[in-house]
Amino acid sequence: MWNVIIVGAGAAGLFCARAAVKRGLRVLVLESQDTPARKVAACGGGYGNFSNTEISAKHYFSHNPHFVLSGLKRFPTQALLQLLRADGFDYELRENCYFCTEPIQNWMKKIVSDLMDAGVEFQLNTRVKSVTQSADVFCVNETMQARQVVLACGGRAYPQLGGTFEGMKLAKSLGLNITDTMPGLAPIRFPASLRTIFAELQGIALDKIKITAGGQTFEGSLVFRPDGIGGIAVFKAASAWAWNRGPVTINFVPNFDIAASLAASRQAHGTALVRNCVSQFLARRLVLALLRDVSWAEKTISQLKKEEFNALVDLLTKFTFTPENTGDFSEAEVMMGGVDTTELSSKTFESQKVPGLYIAGEMMDVTGQLGGYNLHWAFATGTLIGQALSLTENKEA
Repeated sequence: MWNVIIVGAGAAGLFCARAAVKRGLRVLVLESQDTPARKVAACGGGYGNFSNTEISAKHYFSHNPHFVLSGLKRFPTQALLQLLRADGFDYELRENCYFCTEPIQNWMKKIVSDLMDAGVEFQLNTRVKSVTQSADVFCVNETMQARQVVLACGGRAYPQLGGTFEGMKLAKSLGLNITDTMPGLAPIRFPASLRTIFAELQGIALDKIKITAGGQTFEGSLVFRPDGIGGIAVFKAASAWAWNRGPVTINFVPNFDIAASLAASRQAHGTALVRNCVSQFLARRLVLALLRDVSWAEKTISQLKKEEFNALVDLLTKFTFTPENTGDFSEAEVMMGGVDTTELSSKTFESQKVPGLYIAGEMMDVTGQLGGYNLHWAFATGTLIGQALSLTENKEA
């Protein structure tokens, strides 16, 4: 009989175990993979991207948008940085995002080692097929018992690193409501009409674009793919689009006044073809694709009528389309949706339906934007759950 069984040895599970064992609880961690924290080790190019200088409710998608406020307030970025330093590791700041100065896997390995030294038992390669409750006792896989269970199984994203829907199935089997799930932080897929036009652009990259989706505008890189676009700005926009749907608008040239630049070209090089003028600012293959179905594409820049000139500017700064979809879970970094947070305590993350059952990290209907928000949420919820678990002695222990 354990005080708590934690299902999942990712970011949330490890930090939950850490907080729980410090309070004297007997902890068992079950992990379906052969290595703890595999998905964490892949984040941020291996260096983590584990938090941000600015974290608030506006950086998260949830059907219950105020749910995150309590957890973020009680586990701010500074609390996480203090734990990192106390473990002998350091961080660096890149565009408001916190990264480890060495592979984050090293930090995770130390945490696992410390937990084992403190008496936490790990069972790896252990798939949890069932969790049941009877008379205030949970039974896991029909053989392991605990007074409390924490589901920290993660979501469906990154199946190649162990992402599954198993956690959602376990939560549902215990009577919890699950909101619709969808890929987040993923590529955006063009509709069929645009796939034909942009088919030859694979590999073309733009360092900085602006993309608007779901009422939000994001800046960053864009990379053309065989079926659509990826890149940092696109991944951010994909989550906003998946949540709200509707059209997507791209400004391919946000760094300067393209209208003024084209006007200057018309003044200095009036006999130059439109495509040649625009190719000064964008990759020629992209220019040819954008102008492919435009009736005035073969004109010189000086021959453009006012409305044609304005249409050219709009084509470069307000290119609008409605995506077919985002990439699937194999291409996504996170899962959106999950366990309905209206059924959870915003302070302890305990189920209101099933006392003693806690939900951590990505399993909740809480999804952060790109920029360290999801790892921070996992670390925060895991820690706060570990601090909230009951210390009541088990009669059988």
